Amino acid sequence: MFRQTISSIQDDTPCEDVNKSISDQIVLLQKEYQHIEAEYIQYRSPYDSYNSFKLFKNKLKSLSNKIIAENNEIFTNQLADMQERMVTSPYIQDILSIIFEDKHPYRTQQVKSIINTQYTRSHKVSFIEQEIEHIKMSIKSEQQLEIQENFQEFSEKNEKTQIQVDSVKLQNQQIFLKAKQLRYESKIDEAYQLIKDIDRAELNEQEFYEVDEIDNAYKFLMKNLEQLESTGWITDKVAKGISIKYKFPPGTSTVSLMMETELEADITKLMALISEVDLFPRYVPFCFSANLIQQISWTQKVCTSQLYFPFISNRETIFIGEGIDRLSVNGTIVFLCRSIDKDLAFQKHHNIQLPKSKNVSLHLNYYIFEITPISKTRCKIRSVNNSDPQLSFVPQSIAAYIARKFAFTLFEKMINYLNNFEQSPWFPLYQKNHEFYSWLQQKIDNYFK
Repeated sequence: MFRQTISSIQDDTPCEDVNKSISDQIVLLQKEYQHIEAEYIQYRSPYDSYNSFKLFKNKLKSLSNKIIAENNEIFTNQLADMQERMVTSPYIQDILSIIFEDKHPYRTQQVKSIINTQYTRSHKVSFIEQEIEHIKMSIKSEQQLEIQENFQEFSEKNEKTQIQVDSVKLQNQQIFLKAKQLRYESKIDEAYQLIKDIDRAELNEQEFYEVDEIDNAYKFLMKNLEQLESTGWITDKVAKGISIKYKFPPGTSTVSLMMETELEADITKLMALISEVDLFPRYVPFCFSANLIQQISWTQKVCTSQLYFPFISNRETIFIGEGIDRLSVNGTIVFLCRSIDKDLAFQKHHNIQLPKSKNVSLHLNYYIFEITPISKTRCKIRSVNNSDPQLSFVPQSIAAYIARKFAFTLFEKMINYLNNFEQSPWFPLYQKNHEFYSWLQQKIDNYFK
């Protein structure tokens, strides 16, 4: 079809119109490649990026054949430059390495023996070369031949490096990739255990940050879990199976709340209530607006929530919420939240642009929501939170009273929506995001096998 188009254009229009058509396609391919890299950097989903990469290769091969027919040196050089960028891209290497690990899985305890096996290393190199080989184009020009020679040199150096580099550095890379995949799968505990064996001096800047992020996430999890087991709570109310407790942390003007209950509920649907941020105003007291700012992964979201309190200015909290799979650790699923409006390093690494706001900041010191499945349709819930709404002029006793009413109303509304889930506004989103909730349901099913 393309050759027919070319022919018709050549008959009726000057040659530069044909060139413009190809030029536009090159620009679109360049943007598509940039999107693949950007998508991987943002979401760290190697499988989605790999599928996009395969589609991109096919388009690149098709355009290469068209350029060969035109014998245009300018376009040849442009595609050669694009090829050179791909074969040297650390992100493409990262994606292909993870896909290789998926196709050739190993147990964590086998890491050292596997990475010291020349057979495995050479097959990994072979796999990566085979994938990159698909993007090589047979464009007959001196520039293309030079790029092909460079690729051959790159492949030889890559194989030589994989074989000759010392075992410590190889072990670092293998453990890093496995830990990153575990983090993507929301298994923080397992990822943390792996990174303890990493020599951070061997990591580049980006790898160092990602390892540090796993380390901090695990420590923040432990800090929150300590609050669940802490003492000194004052029981405020026990009604309808819901227990509300509170205490005043020493040295602060804040109130900590603990909420506990046991209920009949489909656990995946309960997680839908927590995950669909835009519907927070339906059951979170005083919340009149909530929005997703950026989704980092399936289980990590950066969100904003605006709260209305009588007689004072609106409050707003900007936070990251993360779900953590601890079913294999202690039989729980945990949701954590923390404010990130002052965490500039986190914002920079994930390229997060926070919306401008005139509201007063509500700082979320910690928030943990722990679900313990008893069966597929029954669970125990424990939740502790502590925040600073900046109400220094309001007596602590009044702030505590408002907070306790907030907690009881929150749980009561959640239970009501779960009992009528199919008629609730969550049900259409539950069906729309079927892939995600099926993934969660599979975790629950596997746990009860």
